[in-house]
Amino acid sequence: MKILLLLVAIVASQYCIGQDSMWGMTSGGGRDGLGVIFKTDANGLNPSAEMAFTSEAPGAVPLNTTLCPLNGKLYGLTSEGGSHNRGVIFEFDPASSVYKPLQSFQGPNGSAPRGSLIVGANGKLYGMTSAGGNTDDGVLFEYDLSTNELNKKFDFSSTQGAIPHGSLTLSSTGSLLGLTYSGGENGRGVLFEYNPITNDYVILHQFEILSGGHPKGDLLLTNGKLYGLTYMGGLNGKGVIFQFDLSTKDYSAIQEFGGDIGEYPEGSLIQASNGLLYGNTQAGGDSGNGVLFEFNPELGVASKMYDYTYSTGYNAIGKLTEAQPGKLIGLARSGVIYEYDLLSGIYSAKINLNNVAGGGSAPLGGLILHTDNKYYGLTSAGGSENAGVIFEYQLSSNTYNKLLDFNRIINGGGPRSKLVQAETGKLYGMTPKGGAHGLGTIFEFDPYTREFHKKLILMDSMGRRQTVGLY
Repeated sequence: MKILLLLVAIVASQYCIGQDSMWGMTSGGGRDGLGVIFKTDANGLNPSAEMAFTSEAPGAVPLNTTLCPLNGKLYGLTSEGGSHNRGVIFEFDPASSVYKPLQSFQGPNGSAPRGSLIVGANGKLYGMTSAGGNTDDGVLFEYDLSTNELNKKFDFSSTQGAIPHGSLTLSSTGSLLGLTYSGGENGRGVLFEYNPITNDYVILHQFEILSGGHPKGDLLLTNGKLYGLTYMGGLNGKGVIFQFDLSTKDYSAIQEFGGDIGEYPEGSLIQASNGLLYGNTQAGGDSGNGVLFEFNPELGVASKMYDYTYSTGYNAIGKLTEAQPGKLIGLARSGVIYEYDLLSGIYSAKINLNNVAGGGSAPLGGLILHTDNKYYGLTSAGGSENAGVIFEYQLSSNTYNKLLDFNRIINGGGPRSKLVQAETGKLYGMTPKGGAHGLGTIFEFDPYTREFHKKLILMDSMGRRQTVGLY
């Protein structure tokens, strides 16, 4: 059974809080291989699939999304499935394991959502789709739980910004901030602000090739300023770190990537306890395998902290996590769990999954730090059935344990997202493959008892390809 290491996404912020368990989704697995909603205990143990998306339950293949907790229930998106096979908004009740498709995207009102839902200041849910709408460039939508109404609020287009792949950010004033990967005057994407009260959509910045283009990842809001990454553009064409001042509306490409400092940043920035920003690149540096970088927003200076290598880990994924003050933990696609000490500047490859017999390989999500002070995660391959595993990692003892092998048909396979923890300490996750319908599963895992429960089998009518996770 492939364990699909449900790396408790310590690297990611895409998980639901305020629950007694951690919840997540997969883009595959489950009875029909359409993915699942899964749960784990608050300590990251005992994951179980709570519901699998199936052909009988609308919705399938959640992509780059996590579950959103609200009023004791979880809300999420699938990129496929539903009455028009364009994705659904769904509700999942952890207490009863009841899955309820709320609305199906139809095309004109959006198609293929790839980010996550957020709760607006008015209590309504907001999100974006990567396609559909008037010009098939995606939409910004609003969902009212009290009336079960799905309303398209804005049509993205080649001129106004197109094909958003990420999630919205809620500002202190209640407005919604977001990015599109393409479109706008220069075709390189836009930074925008949407006011749910006035329904006004304002482009704050037009990305272009010289100052950074094609933004990826989420925005980081701190001290009234937005920080983010572009995958391309800048003077070197290798991407930039950008800053946008919400009060002055000034945009600055504050760091150019290229060569020694790294190329093509991936993922999102985090702000550590020292006030500095950290992130990863996929290429560049001394070995060409990317770097871990630090950025000082006060000085406007970026520094390379470490060169990734084949032997110590490369292709870092997800968002870094500060496990404890001064200690960053990360995960690389090459299968390495690593730690970076901010004080000493020492990088340590803690565990290489490739060196653990049957221990899993190709982790594509991130780690999550459980309340039991252990990290939990998933791998998309490896394990006894080469379908992935759920694993735990104890930093203090540098101990890795495989907790579960995924086997595709029975419990799902190939998880690509992160685990989420509920208040109960249980972990939840999803697989994009496996299950009775081959469309994935949602599962629950209890870290304390090591009990795994498949909670839902995904099917076309429910949504499939849950690759991002629950929250």
